[in-house]
Amino acid sequence: MDPASTAALAILMKGLTPILGILILLGMPAVIVFTVKHFKLRHRELELEAELHGKQTQTRLAAIEARLGTLETALGALVHGPPLLQDRPSLLESPPSSSEAASESDPQRVRTR
Repeated sequence: MDPASTAALAILMKGLTPILGILILLGMPAVIVFTVKHFKLRHRELELEAELHGKQTQTRLAAIEARLGTLETALGALVHGPPLLQDRPSLLESPPSSSEAASESDPQRVRTR
């Protein structure tokens, strides 16, 4: 840089320094107030959103619990419903021969057409 432009830049900086200082000094409170208001508003928006999602979450949780109760009931009926092999000893015996089949038949195995 040549000495003339350096001198002009120095004069410009000496003139702008007080102006920039005053702008920063007076602008800082406005920036602080704006920042505080902005974050208060944003915090309130997040609280409302959390409330809304909290209600939706509770509704979804209740629906899932209802489905789970239905599934537990159905599985419990399947587990306790069919008779066990110990309860039906006729299932553990070998099939009767043709002569015994006519005289002694299991009423549960007889089918009518």
